[in-house]
Amino acid sequence: MNGIGYILRRLRKEKGITQRVIYTNLCSRKQLSRIENNTSFPSVYLLYHICQRLEVTIDEVIKLTLEGESNGNQHKCCLLYTSDAADDLLC
Repeated sequence: MNGIGYILRRLRKEKGITQRVIYTNLCSRKQLSRIENNTSFPSVYLLYHICQRLEVTIDEVIKLTLEGESNGNQHKCCLLYTSDAADDLLC
């Protein structure tokens, strides 16, 4: 299991952080649960704040996600624009 939600959940558990710490004043518990189970994808805004609470960068999370997918021979490209000035393609 290598989706972005699974990566976020793995990082949260490795750091011993509860879901409550992540979702408080950010989103609902249900929304975070859906993200961690890969049934919903976070907006860039939400992903940014989740990563801040996990003390990781978005780049690190995307890299871990893509590494996991490429290990399973399912390499996918992720295009992520964080602002109008963004000009990087993350693959």
